[in-house]
Amino acid sequence: MARLIQCVILGSVVGGVALPMLAPLAGIEVGEYLRHFLGWQLAVTAVLVLGGMALLSVVEGRLDEAVYADGHESVGRIDKVIITSPGGGEADASYDLMVSAVAPGPVTIHRRITWGTTPANMTYRTGHRVRIRHNTLDPGNSRDVMFVEFLN
Repeated sequence: MARLIQCVILGSVVGGVALPMLAPLAGIEVGEYLRHFLGWQLAVTAVLVLGGMALLSVVEGRLDEAVYADGHESVGRIDKVIITSPGGGEADASYDLMVSAVAPGPVTIHRRITWGTTPANMTYRTGHRVRIRHNTLDPGNSRDVMFVEFLN
């Protein structure tokens, strides 16, 4: 579904660039095209792009919930905060959180949560507890994780 929405957005942008170039081939003068069609084309393109982005944000969250719906829920602690992009200027730094948790079995699993950007300094979160969902009990499958919440 997310791939479909990305294709709609890409098609809208490509159409917004290609149509004005194809107008002369259809026998429409450029001046006439600019007066009658460009405004409508820009409005439709904007609606499709913004609508696709909104739909994508809703679908991605629900997709994650569906993928981990039948998975295991564990409580773990943040072992390490990795700065993936230092930021600087107006850009915020982005982080990954390395989490270890004792899963059913008992197996200690290690997961890497891609946290993204945040204006807060994440180093104070080291050692704090988190609730995660995961589908496998493989200790080394670091990307099999969905962050649920911080517990303290």
